[in-house]
Amino acid sequence: MKKIFTLISIASMALSASAVDYTEGLLLLNEGSWGSTPGMLNFIDLQGNVSYKVYQAENEGYCLGHTSDFAQAFGDYVFVCSKQDFALEDRSGSRLVVMDAHTLKYVAQISDLNGKDGRSVCGVNSTKAYVGTSGGVYVLDLNTFTLGTTNISISDAQVGDMVRYGHRVFVAQDGVGVVVINTNDDSVAGTIELPNIVGLTVTADGTLYAACEDAEAEFVAIDRESLVGTAVNIEGTHAMSAYSLWGAWHKPSLAADRDANIIYYICQEGWTPTQVASYNFDTREFNETFITLPDQETFYGEGVSVDPATGKILLAATEQGWGTHYANNWLHFVDPANPVITEANTIALETAYWFPSQFVYNHFSAPEVSLEPITVNVDDTEALDLVAATTHAAGNKHLVVYDLAVADATVAEIADGGIRGIAEGTTTLSVTADFGGRCSTASVAVTVVDPNGIADVTIDANAPVDVYTTTGVRVLQGATAEQIRSLAPGLYIAGSRKIVIR
Repeated sequence: MKKIFTLISIASMALSASAVDYTEGLLLLNEGSWGSTPGMLNFIDLQGNVSYKVYQAENEGYCLGHTSDFAQAFGDYVFVCSKQDFALEDRSGSRLVVMDAHTLKYVAQISDLNGKDGRSVCGVNSTKAYVGTSGGVYVLDLNTFTLGTTNISISDAQVGDMVRYGHRVFVAQDGVGVVVINTNDDSVAGTIELPNIVGLTVTADGTLYAACEDAEAEFVAIDRESLVGTAVNIEGTHAMSAYSLWGAWHKPSLAADRDANIIYYICQEGWTPTQVASYNFDTREFNETFITLPDQETFYGEGVSVDPATGKILLAATEQGWGTHYANNWLHFVDPANPVITEANTIALETAYWFPSQFVYNHFSAPEVSLEPITVNVDDTEALDLVAATTHAAGNKHLVVYDLAVADATVAEIADGGIRGIAEGTTTLSVTADFGGRCSTASVAVTVVDPNGIADVTIDANAPVDVYTTTGVRVLQGATAEQIRSLAPGLYIAGSRKIVIR
């Protein structure tokens, strides 16, 4: 039985500032009520407690824009895109609002998106983000919070999902398909023509998929290098494809499982969808009724998402019907191994016209990279499996963006996805790992050896020697062959000979 609440007018709800770290939990973006209230952010802490209208609580004089349908936590910021501006007697809100990720304090807001309405945001690096609008993609300067005036996509059509993958951003554009933008210079690398595209997601194995409203290609796997798409057809009818949302855009009802190559999405179900379908790309198994909402509930906004920290499937639902029915809303936190909605995994929101649009994951930290010392021959390239070397508790490791630098370019260089030896010597490789704008840097020693002038360890066990690094630091005194072989990989001087430990 549904719990009955007393209807609370959002406009009259009390606001109070609090000393909260908003990265320690989950944000729920709400559209707000058309014509009367702005978009709003609610906060669910790690214990499941809900705080309401937190952006307004933290910022006197400011609110979000009108019909807030997209948000992203990136680096030190949370970005919120709304379709239009909004103004109250004592507050103003714009199509793009930027706030501090930890405190939600106001940082900037931009009203004019080159005459377009807001759609989405994709953080690129510490200095820029891309803003998707009802008419193209524009560059946002994060130093000055000014928006460029050049549409960097190939069309003036509206933009939806944007996914940063490596040093490219993949953009879903209405009636066009996927536009691929190089983040180093904002140029277009290519386009995958998919006029029926709905949205984008990345599965646990790192495959980028476009979801399409297409009975013969419900999903299209995109090769990130060649930009060739491969259709995945779920045997059945048009009803098995994701539903189109371009007519009244919101973030697509589409999410990838954290640990398996499975996608969860809402199929073509008319105006009151009640079921989450699943598709397993490994087993080719489709389940149209993977999760079913309780009676009298229907999805609203994004509807289905996956928490990268817990792996749970998150659902946002409102009561079926019109008018005051929209004031009753529920959040469900479902274990994909036991996809059943219960009272224990449900939060009933305070009764109000929230119109929940999207879950926003702000609870993540920088990834960590751990590499063993590298030894590479002159003119050879040592491949680097950075994904395998990365630890990241909350998020798909394949979406970590890596930047590599070598301290001494005369010794080694970055080439072909690895490190190439140039001349005999030692240097340091630095790897910066960036997930969602939160970064860490790791350093590892690199030794380049000339195989034509170096001996393997063939030291006589009965003739101990002193061992030095190539910079003259003694690391062993009177060492045996066994002790020498236990050294870290690299180039050494043993007696009067150069040796390499691999």
